[in-house]
Amino acid sequence: MMDTNHDKTEAVALFGNGKTLTLKLPFVDRFGQYAHDDWPAKVRDASEFPEDLRSELAVLNACPATWDRFGGWAAGPKREATGHFRTEKVDGRWWLVDPSGNLFFSWGIDVLRHYTDNSFGPAHPDWYETPPPKNGWMSFTHWNLRLKFDKDDYLADYYDFILRRLDSWGINTIGRWSAWQLAMRSQKPYLVHLFDRAPKVQMLKDVDFYDCSHPAFERNFCAAVEAQKREQAVTRAVDDPMCIGIAVGSELDFKGLFRHLPYDKARDSVERFFATCEKAVRRLAPSKLFFACPFTELDQPPVVWEIAARHADVLSANVRTREVGDAAPRGTSGPIDAPVLIGAFNFGCIDRGLFSAGYCPVASQAERALAMRKFVAGALANPLFVGCHWFQYRDQPLVGRQNGECFQIGFVDVCDRPYNELVEASRRIGEGLYAPESLA
Repeated sequence: MMDTNHDKTEAVALFGNGKTLTLKLPFVDRFGQYAHDDWPAKVRDASEFPEDLRSELAVLNACPATWDRFGGWAAGPKREATGHFRTEKVDGRWWLVDPSGNLFFSWGIDVLRHYTDNSFGPAHPDWYETPPPKNGWMSFTHWNLRLKFDKDDYLADYYDFILRRLDSWGINTIGRWSAWQLAMRSQKPYLVHLFDRAPKVQMLKDVDFYDCSHPAFERNFCAAVEAQKREQAVTRAVDDPMCIGIAVGSELDFKGLFRHLPYDKARDSVERFFATCEKAVRRLAPSKLFFACPFTELDQPPVVWEIAARHADVLSANVRTREVGDAAPRGTSGPIDAPVLIGAFNFGCIDRGLFSAGYCPVASQAERALAMRKFVAGALANPLFVGCHWFQYRDQPLVGRQNGECFQIGFVDVCDRPYNELVEASRRIGEGLYAPESLA
């Protein structure tokens, strides 16, 4: 019988750039990699997974010697120890201060968890060498980790492995959207991210922002935050010294709000939003820092920065830029003087089997590592920034997550193999957090 799939191709549109690729089917191999190309560190056989684990465990190091147990500056200036993280301006520069009273710069990774976004196989079954399972979800990272740890119930072992990786990679913070099971080990500082959008809270119809003028907005939003107490991890975090703070929301459309509403109404909505967030978080976790909803980029209406700084302990922005050393957010009456966390940044490349490098592309893995090091060095040189977090731990799926993003932006690939160039640069960053001249 003739093989009707032989040399069959399909035009596949890429997310974000309008390009279309004509790909030979199937183009996703059994491990979730691109089938029709080769590159360093591509997995070819299932036997490579357990060997990867053995060889990596043999070379993982302890955290940098300059750190205290939180990842703070062990030999640096001593400040008041309160048993929780807090902020303080020291000699003209903003810092986080860890529970033991040492200065702390948060160098973290987002989305630290065992799974990544899955693709729905039945939508395009011809794309895959592996037939879609009954539930339809192509869970390549889960399947690969079962091979790596040689068992179905690998989660506890994998989270311990991630913690060892973070120490060795010079990472001192578990960022947003990470697994509760990882944070609850209380071995490394972490942020608690409650939700991107509060459930059962009215949104505006034409812009991605809450309808803050709705009579039930404050009541419903506070109820959504209060409901998080039902989560064991949240209940534990409010008293856990390793919990840096509470983060609420992500990338609301503040600019769109000011285009959609008259200025005064938009300003009042922003005021009510941040005031309500502050009220809810202070009630939930009075000893923890309140991290403002991260902005999409640093370029926001001045009044938004001003209002956020009045209510939050730490401001936050996710950026798609190559450096932040000269960044100086402004309020309506001048520069903002408040601590700022870069909640997400990254650089990508298409030399290892993915189709898109994301919003900040570079030419090679070596350039990714250099760009990351320069970015963090710039943040360390800016007196406003108290940390920056890389988005994200693992590459996005080859065929895209639910919103279509298919970016090569991870510290590890779909097979859990680290990008060694990035790992080496991250270790150098970790060793230089409190001696930033070494990152030049």
